[in-house]
Amino acid sequence: MFFKKTIAGIAALTTVAAMSGVTAFAAEDEVAKDNGYKDGTLNALVYSEDNKTTLDCRYYDALPSVPYVKLTDFYKNWSSKELEVKNNNDGTFEVKSSLGAVGIIDINADTIKTDDAGYFYSTEDEVEADSPLNDLYVKDDPQERKILACTIDLGAYNIDIIADNDDIWFPVPTLCDIYVTGYKNPFYMDNTLYFGGELMTPFSITEIPMSDERLTGIAEASYEGVSRPQDLIDYNYNELCFSFDLTYGFPGRPYFTPLLKEKGLDGMLSEGNDSTKKIKELLLSDDIASYTAGFDLLNTYLWDGGHTQFAAIPEVNQAISQKISEEIGPSLEVSLENSSDFNADITNMMATLEWAKAARDEMIKDVDYIETVETTETEVGYIYCEKDDVAFFSFDGFDTDRAAWDAYYHSDGEMPSEVASNFYKCVVKADHNPKIKKFVIDMGTNTGGDSMVLAYMMSLIADVNKLDVYLPAYDIIDSTTYKVDKNFDKVLDEKDTDFKTDLKFGVITSNSSFSCGNLFPSMAHDNGMVLIGETSGGGACAIQVRLTADGNIYVLSSGICLVDKDGNSIDLGIKPDYENVKINEDGSKDFSETYNFKNISNYFNDFYKLTSDAETTTTTTTATTTTTTTTSATTETTTESTTSKSTESTTTTAAEETTTTTTTKTEEKKYFAPLSKMGEMAAADYEAKNGTAPADSVLKDNGDGSFSIILSDDKGNVLDTYTVDGETCKGKDSKGNDVDLPQTGNNSVKTVAAAAVAVGLMTVGAGAAYVSGVGRKKQDNE
Repeated sequence: MFFKKTIAGIAALTTVAAMSGVTAFAAEDEVAKDNGYKDGTLNALVYSEDNKTTLDCRYYDALPSVPYVKLTDFYKNWSSKELEVKNNNDGTFEVKSSLGAVGIIDINADTIKTDDAGYFYSTEDEVEADSPLNDLYVKDDPQERKILACTIDLGAYNIDIIADNDDIWFPVPTLCDIYVTGYKNPFYMDNTLYFGGELMTPFSITEIPMSDERLTGIAEASYEGVSRPQDLIDYNYNELCFSFDLTYGFPGRPYFTPLLKEKGLDGMLSEGNDSTKKIKELLLSDDIASYTAGFDLLNTYLWDGGHTQFAAIPEVNQAISQKISEEIGPSLEVSLENSSDFNADITNMMATLEWAKAARDEMIKDVDYIETVETTETEVGYIYCEKDDVAFFSFDGFDTDRAAWDAYYHSDGEMPSEVASNFYKCVVKADHNPKIKKFVIDMGTNTGGDSMVLAYMMSLIADVNKLDVYLPAYDIIDSTTYKVDKNFDKVLDEKDTDFKTDLKFGVITSNSSFSCGNLFPSMAHDNGMVLIGETSGGGACAIQVRLTADGNIYVLSSGICLVDKDGNSIDLGIKPDYENVKINEDGSKDFSETYNFKNISNYFNDFYKLTSDAETTTTTTTATTTTTTTTSATTETTTESTTSKSTESTTTTAAEETTTTTTTKTEEKKYFAPLSKMGEMAAADYEAKNGTAPADSVLKDNGDGSFSIILSDDKGNVLDTYTVDGETCKGKDSKGNDVDLPQTGNNSVKTVAAAAVAVGLMTVGAGAAYVSGVGRKKQDNE
């Protein structure tokens, strides 16, 4: 839907703003265009492992490490359509897209200009109003198209466009960064061009670069004596800066956001402070380990809660990882002034998830009715239960299988059993139960996902049919309107518009409610629903996933920014109406007042004025007093062992004060992270150093403040045993080597690279810049 669809090129999204004011590099003499080259053949996979082809390519003497391909060949495979090219014989070429939009490519200035970015950087199947891509259980309304111009200035980044007679040649990674859409995400990796599909599908940029096979190959490779070639060093850095400036949406959290807006990524690194200058130096190093360290350190200055992340893949190689930790890191001598502690942020988010889940699971032990479905490969799980006059619905992500829904709506496939369809079933069930008056939706354990699911849910419970986004490149608010097949009968009719319920709805939030998990409470608040818990985790930009020219994956907050009904950014989260999450002395959180049916019912009564004034006063007092810091909750500690494989850990649950009159208080211990999290961190540390992920990790309390973490494979064979201090998560492995879990366990390649998807990010393609209003055609009869 909104963020999956490409309605215009990403150039149209951010380029005008980013490039017109950015002087990315000091002026240099342009590399001669008449240099020699070697012919070659580039293997390509077109939207499938089975659809293989080859493209003619060239390796120019000025850039022998990076292949160039003809724009027409790339475009044909990308869109399955022809691109028309006319040589104006003056150093410029007129190029017409399959949708009829015209652009001018200037090979002397190295620029691409078009007056209609929406149709120049999109494909027919993504902009047609009747496309199957736009016709699932949420169907976007046809919009009047905004026709906006944009210019891509590759010359500002020393990236050459080369022409030969009537052919125009581009570096392959550059084309991949330009022609990105919600459903088409091309990338170049390991001498192969992949025309990847939609994010979070098997054949995509989020899956293939992080495959076990590729990571194992990198982990086992020898880089001894290998230097990065200078041409790749320069191009890789230039392309990273170009891609970043083209895409980035400035969510606002990084300290150097004003400098990024003014001078782009290179300007920020060059002028920020001594630490950013050192990061640039590392990125331009010919030493693979130094470069890898620099790429990783980008997280310290660009972390924005999860939508912008950089995964230094060579860290899976033990030799490189060891060199970084033992040689490069200790000798950096950087203060990292004005940086963000993204490791602590990730730890807090993951710990909050566990604390919230533990309280949730304790609450649902005593209910009148419950149904739970575990998440499998074919079904997305959920929890639905009823207690007294409250219905409770919990799910961990806005997941959906668009291919399965496409089969259901267009090929007589079965209706998928997942979040949207199960939510409808549960709302109807609650509405038919005369005892149930209140329906609370749990975002406390929800880290986001596909905005199409969110759009369906908000339409079902509040008749919302519009989403506003802010486009910083043009400083405008744009809106998308849509219709919803609420009952999934494949027809948009009065049964959908007439669907009503007498239920009152509310939302539970936590600091882990991120991305769509943050947008949902924002829209709920805008539509008069009660919010309970703590301020949500924020996240206000759709994402793009990219690969550097040398194959490192990174994720960027794009220029599609979510706003509330007044046009304000929601990046810093949504404050609830009733804040009742308590912080214990050891820093852990007590969600027992949040996940409490009696409290939920009372909050609904107060917010919706469903009770007498006396009852309202009592409830308000309770809500106020529970916001204060307290240590009265009991915190359990592990006495024997805890396995990190458990996804429903209860090792840090807080006893509910409302149901416990006497407790035996255990000694409170200050641990760096929840115990099950320590196991995950140890497994991530082992994988980062050895290239193999342990199948299991078991913790044993040594009774002296330390823990032994036993790591084993899928056959139960012990791989290693870490002994770490509970407060610092630092210690030794079985060979006596230092272990620093906060440094490596929270920042393994898979953690950083996949977190953007695991944290449930809204995805965007080039054209989402204009959302539906820029690129989508109206039907002729509308």
